[in-house]
Amino acid sequence: MGHDANGDSVTLFVEVKRPGEVPRPNQVATIQKMRDHGQHAVVADSKSQVDVLLDDYFTRPAVPITERDPHDAPLPGRAGHIVTSLY
Repeated sequence: MGHDANGDSVTLFVEVKRPGEVPRPNQVATIQKMRDHGQHAVVADSKSQVDVLLDDYFTRPAVPITERDPHDAPLPGRAGHIVTSLY
């Protein structure tokens, strides 16, 4: 939780996995529910991916949080894919 470079309030939930692992079906369902309620929930499988997420959501947001659809959050390093498409 914090404020991004634009001063907007940001809450980001990160599911951290081991390298190469993906969320279990129940985790995907929880992430989907969170996104359905307007929360930004993403998945990372390395410290460097967490760093990229923090940079993208807080330090240098490419898109302001107020303009982001939580359902469009990509998996870092896997552009074009979203968590709910894994299963």
